[in-house]
Amino acid sequence: DVAGQIGTSTAIGVAADAALPPIGRALGRGARAAAKGASTAKVNLGARFDEMFPRFSYDLLQESKYPLTQGQRTAELPQGVTPRQTEQLGVEDRLRNMPSSDPATLMIRGFDDAQLSAIRNDAVALQQQFGAGTTSSDGIYGNIPSVAAEAAQETVSGAAQRLKQESGTLYDVVKGVDSQPMITPQGIEAVSQDLLDTIPAFGMTPDQIVLSPVLMREMKHLRKLRKLSQNPKFKSQSLNRIHGYQKRIRTAINQAEQGSPEQAILIQMKDKLDKSIYDGIERGFITGDQEVLDQLKEATGLYADYMAATGRGVGKNTQERAANRILEQLSNNQYTPVQVANLLFGQNKFAPNQSMGIVLDKLKKSLDPSEYQQFVALLKDGIMTKAFAGRGGEITRKSIVENYNDVFFKNRAIIDRVFSPQEIARLKEFRTNVLPTLWAEIKMNPSGSGYTLLAGAARAGMIMTPSGGLTKAAFGKVMDVAESAQARDDAFDAVSQTIQTMQMPMFSAAGQSAIRTALSPVIEKKAEAEPSSDREKLRLLETIKSLEAREEEPTPSAKPVPKPQIAPPPNMPMPQEEVSAFEPLSDRASSAPAMRKIDPATSPTILPSDKDRELAMRLRGPLGGIASLA
Repeated sequence: DVAGQIGTSTAIGVAADAALPPIGRALGRGARAAAKGASTAKVNLGARFDEMFPRFSYDLLQESKYPLTQGQRTAELPQGVTPRQTEQLGVEDRLRNMPSSDPATLMIRGFDDAQLSAIRNDAVALQQQFGAGTTSSDGIYGNIPSVAAEAAQETVSGAAQRLKQESGTLYDVVKGVDSQPMITPQGIEAVSQDLLDTIPAFGMTPDQIVLSPVLMREMKHLRKLRKLSQNPKFKSQSLNRIHGYQKRIRTAINQAEQGSPEQAILIQMKDKLDKSIYDGIERGFITGDQEVLDQLKEATGLYADYMAATGRGVGKNTQERAANRILEQLSNNQYTPVQVANLLFGQNKFAPNQSMGIVLDKLKKSLDPSEYQQFVALLKDGIMTKAFAGRGGEITRKSIVENYNDVFFKNRAIIDRVFSPQEIARLKEFRTNVLPTLWAEIKMNPSGSGYTLLAGAARAGMIMTPSGGLTKAAFGKVMDVAESAQARDDAFDAVSQTIQTMQMPMFSAAGQSAIRTALSPVIEKKAEAEPSSDREKLRLLETIKSLEAREEEPTPSAKPVPKPQIAPPPNMPMPQEEVSAFEPLSDRASSAPAMRKIDPATSPTILPSDKDRELAMRLRGPLGGIASLA
């Protein structure tokens, strides 16, 4: 992998940042880089090899369970109004958003896709672990809240119907027994007084009561019943007497004006009457066979749970009345799932009705534990979808990071009733791991104009040509090769994950053994274990070095003797001075070749074989050493 990166990155590495906005600054920098890079193409071969190692000196600022690009790993977290960007982030942003099919662009985009796929998999896994595992039949993630709301509606309405049926069955059993439960005169007096006390609690004046004929009629009936109960000759009444009055007051509710204070008072009186049966057994106002009383008490409790689950009753304040409306929609299948979803979760962002806490308390008291847990799990599915998904209905890094505060902090009164502290901690940790990856969705040039203009300018040949012998077409080819090579090199740098494994050795065991052998002062002994071809090369390297050492040692007693000029063999090219790759051909032809001082190590007398002389020249090249043999 390292050799592949070196081979790719040692192409003409110029004009790498020519596409970075703003356009004016990029054009000038790209042209200057091209002129300078073209004249030093040979030097770049060794320099790029040395540049491979500084990559390991990045300051590690961010950590995440997900693979990070070098820009994401070495930049500060993208928080606040103006997150601090870095040069490396700019390079990755250009590679990511350029309208190009270059391998470098495909590489960085492929890395982003793999990163986002891992994040989405974890989000779905958390949702399935904490919630009810709700999925949408059409496969659209953003539709989960509607599906969860429909299932929640079925859960609550089904539980309400069960409560009503069980309560009615027990009432029928009580009515069918021979010895009916009896309510004492003291009980009738107490119940009548409780119902009459409901009217002043609503703040109605006497004039308003007079103008409410239905309410006035019930008041007269209750006062009469209270007066009769105070007579010593008044006897205990059967429970059917109370059941009869329950039907009477229910009729009065239907006769009153819909939504009027009169109807509200009558509904509250009905709730107190229903509850009086349960309280009457507890307080001893209702007497009879204990078994029958237990059945009556259970029937009354079930009916009270039914009333609470369906939102029947009058709230004492605005919050309770809003909670009753929510319960009414949950228990009534006439409301559509979309209506229920908007009520529970909000339309776009998570914005539930703030009375949801009261709704949860009432359902927890009324429903069976399994039914309530199912309802809460469905709520979690909808809430987590609102937290993870953006407006398009897909899970994004931005939505996970930005929605957390709105969902899990601003609605803590509701969230704490739904999620456990351990679950909230897991969700917070998930958001922390996603935060460093947010740079992948932050565009430094949101409109994309800089990328588009620069790409068009390069294709139209509007970039300035450096002085020299290159034509516009030739320079364009150099620029294309340079941009492509540098872009691939930048992409390798961006997605390289070697920093994550810095504690692991860079080279394999075999590679380390070869390097140690090449660098050891006792080459001959350690080369015995190498193959025969490698031993020959190492012996040749040692011979050349020893000859050079002898040649450089001056003789104390004698003057230096001029070395004879030995002509090279006919098949060996004459060494010449290096000529710039961008020098005009005419200048090259006029330049006279300069004979170099022949190295004894390349003499046919010392090295008769052509292959040995060629190998010696390679070992004495710009790179030198064992690296030139690769």
